[in-house]
Amino acid sequence: MEGFFRKTVKVVLRFVFLGVAGACLLLLSGCAGPVRVEYPGGTTLKAPVIRVGLVQGAEALELGSTGGMRIYKGMNLLRDYPAGKILCVPVEGGIEVRSGEERSRVSEITLVPERDSLLKSGERTYRGLFTLSLRNGKLLLINLLSLEDYVRGVLPYELSSEKYPEIEALKAQAVAARTYALYTRGKFEAQGFDICSTEECQVYGGTERETLLSNKAVEETEGKVVVYGGSFAKTLYSSTCGGHTESNGAVFLEKELPYLVGRPCQYDNFRLQWIRTSSSSGFPPEIGLALALNLVDDRAMKGLDLPLTASKAEEYFGNLGKITGRAWKGRVEGTTVKALLPVFDHFFSLREKSGKEHGEAAPEERVLLYLQKRGFSGEKGEALERPLTFRSLLVLSGRLFMGSYTIFTEGTFLKMGKEGLIFQERGALPQSGKPSPAVEKEYSVDPAAFLYRDAEGVVSPATLLFLTGAERVQFLEVRGKILFMKVLYPPFFSNPDSNSLYPFWHKRYSRDELEARLRQYMTLDRLVDIVPVAHGASGRVTGLEVQGIEGSKRFEGIKIKTILGLRDLNFFLDREFGPSGEITGLTFLGRGWGHGVGLCQVGAYGMAKEGSKYKEILLHYYPGTRVENLSKVEKRE
Repeated sequence: MEGFFRKTVKVVLRFVFLGVAGACLLLLSGCAGPVRVEYPGGTTLKAPVIRVGLVQGAEALELGSTGGMRIYKGMNLLRDYPAGKILCVPVEGGIEVRSGEERSRVSEITLVPERDSLLKSGERTYRGLFTLSLRNGKLLLINLLSLEDYVRGVLPYELSSEKYPEIEALKAQAVAARTYALYTRGKFEAQGFDICSTEECQVYGGTERETLLSNKAVEETEGKVVVYGGSFAKTLYSSTCGGHTESNGAVFLEKELPYLVGRPCQYDNFRLQWIRTSSSSGFPPEIGLALALNLVDDRAMKGLDLPLTASKAEEYFGNLGKITGRAWKGRVEGTTVKALLPVFDHFFSLREKSGKEHGEAAPEERVLLYLQKRGFSGEKGEALERPLTFRSLLVLSGRLFMGSYTIFTEGTFLKMGKEGLIFQERGALPQSGKPSPAVEKEYSVDPAAFLYRDAEGVVSPATLLFLTGAERVQFLEVRGKILFMKVLYPPFFSNPDSNSLYPFWHKRYSRDELEARLRQYMTLDRLVDIVPVAHGASGRVTGLEVQGIEGSKRFEGIKIKTILGLRDLNFFLDREFGPSGEITGLTFLGRGWGHGVGLCQVGAYGMAKEGSKYKEILLHYYPGTRVENLSKVEKRE
């Protein structure tokens, strides 16, 4: 215990010299009890005490307590605040403390809650004490509290006991959080505290989310830490690892640590089935469908953005008549929406449908409202009189077509068959009346099929899609072969017990969006491509080359995640191409959430559900380490 006492005395003396807390050490009789540190007003905190940087650079702070508080300057009582609410503002020469009409000016203060009360910053409540001081003319708020109380405030934010109610997983997380706090002590010494309260360190939010189960996990592991070679281990962790963790060297470009290596994680692993196509046109789904149905051909695509001609419109509507069985026998008298309304009404019953939706409006206005609801933009007069391009005709007509005819079959992917994909069909779309009984059926995918993904609110063309069995699929098939397919991916969500579980994410950028982002980190004229050039043990992208017309730049490790704004480095890349072969968009298809190094929280939960104890979980993700009592580590030091 001597080494522990010596370190605690140093901490106490630092506060005395700074005049922040004026603390002194109390050793209980014969070292039989816990070591406690005394602060102003006789308040004591169980050692070790940790200083958490709650707020930095604030222009004003509203502070208070749940049941009254006292303010000290050094060890001297400055003021009692029974109501427990003050406003602190930086002013010339110090900090102005405001309470009603009263004003006090101080340089730095310690806030001590009344017995059984908690301090407040904003709406959040905190155990322990606050110190408030000025740094570079702005407010710095630090929460001083015992290490165990600190872990109570970390655990619910890093692993929710409500979403992951397995005590052994929570205990593993509590030990990892406690160890990480001790490992990083001193990192923020220059700023005056031990650890920050954000994701840069580990999230700490006070008492707000504490539960009986999360506090039980802390209590049952009190003083337990992960040790390697006699010292605290660097117990990194992340939300989901995508089936395999990664080494710290590959992600953070640091010296490799033997216990932070890539580890398999069977509880966060999914088998993927990939579908690829040779079609890389980058067309929106309305145009892809027109090509799949032979309503237009590749030759017509060359004039896609040219003004629509009457002959092109007549050719298109003639083909549409063959598909729908409702031939249009008239002539096209113009290329504006207004001129084409009779044709649209013939194929899509616009007047009848718009009357049902917007019957209170005038006939022409309700048709426009109906079209606007389906993506047609513009004010009434300008929109209806504006000549269309061939692209805008195909997109508008395609949306009306998909909403008016039974085109697609909907199903859930089950597995790969001998010839193609096996779906559990749910009937055709749009459905009327009762859905048809679900049946299993196998389809092959045309090598040049038009593929689309509908992910996180964005529909985009794809050259490769993955299926796991959790996705709904809409497809157009002709004689058992899929010519057009859209996969509807569920929202990304990492809770294994949720019905909305889907641990895959998508991030799409247009080329312009991606160029604007990349120019914050490099000189870039025009983006040519982005190419993964190195992978870690888990398959994560650890080296990436950004290619421009006049040069390239390589990025490595965690910086790739930052510059691309991704959830993780565990991703595949899908490209969209324009008519001339240039990249027009990129989609990152990813697994995992975080950096993927160390403990996987979803994996820990899975291990706990299978019966693993918290020490087994920790030793799986931190191989070669051991779990010890903090007092034993401090005694060695």
